[in-house]
Amino acid sequence: MQDWNQRNAQVNETARKLEDERSLWLSECSNRRYREDDEKAIRAGK
Repeated sequence: MQDWNQRNAQVNETARKLEDERSLWLSECSNRRYREDDEKAIRAGK
């Protein structure tokens, strides 16, 4: 039972971090217009 609780805590922590990243993206990027220059920069590794 203790092993399961430990794994469950790790999964919950990972999920919390992903949700934090998602919330940050929503606040910074979700309403931003798509620009082809952005895609080119991403593909170029910038």
